Amino acid sequence: MIHALFVTRDSNRHQVIDGLLEGDGREAITIHQVADLAAAAEASSAGGVDVVLYEVSAQPSTDIEALTSAMSDVTLEAPVLVLMDHADKEQERLVAEAGAVDALPWDALTPALLQRAIRYSVDKRNTERQLADLVLIDSETGLARPPLFWEILSLAVKRAKRNQDYLAVLTVKLIGLATMGNPGAAARESAMRLAGLLRASDTVARFDIDQLSVLVESMPRVEDIQTVAEKIVARLSEPQPDGGGTLSSAVGIALYPTVSSTAEALIGDATVAMHLAIEQGGDTFKFA
Repeated sequence: MIHALFVTRDSNRHQVIDGLLEGDGREAITIHQVADLAAAAEASSAGGVDVVLYEVSAQPSTDIEALTSAMSDVTLEAPVLVLMDHADKEQERLVAEAGAVDALPWDALTPALLQRAIRYSVDKRNTERQLADLVLIDSETGLARPPLFWEILSLAVKRAKRNQDYLAVLTVKLIGLATMGNPGAAARESAMRLAGLLRASDTVARFDIDQLSVLVESMPRVEDIQTVAEKIVARLSEPQPDGGGTLSSAVGIALYPTVSSTAEALIGDATVAMHLAIEQGGDTFKFA
């Protein structure tokens, strides 16, 4: 049994969702209505809630801002699916930045789509928790380790294929660690700087002391990915604390589906592009 909450003040919309979830021959999904995110957060923290559906009203900017606040405060523990009218790419980007798993348009909603999205979000969250229990989080930085990154990336590729969406993998090499007085501290500082630059919906993994990987979802324009890479290079080149010296970085970028179509190809192509950036002396990025 999957227990879902629907955050809406419109009882008619609740009846629509309830009707879409009826007649499912597999594991049953129950849906209960709550008035606001505060009520959803309270129920989620108490346990027994597997997924939260959140309706974005005619004022999407206000609703998405409220969701961002709830997710950033870690008060909403269950995965969130957003339901919205006339979703465009910009709104989908904002929803992803807020930390929601997916955005579903009302006008395209079907029983199959809704049930599949709910199960995907629950499976994704369960997978993340199971992998975390296997100590797949880097103890020094709190970032994902490679096996967890691979799992999240594989799920993201499947989701992007289903939604005809875009994503990017960036592989980041830290250059000059050996010259630092405390390489470990410099590596940790750089990892945390990188994590602090990105959205809540992005994933950062520590592959080695001097190599990081980033998954950026729902960002269709090459210009947006380039801006992310420019920010990474600039931030990592800033002086380390307490006169600890300066590092440089090399960033390789692979895009789905325009360049790479599988998780393995994304990692491989991003790594090749990273080495091209290294050959140019660092403090730069290259697209695969």
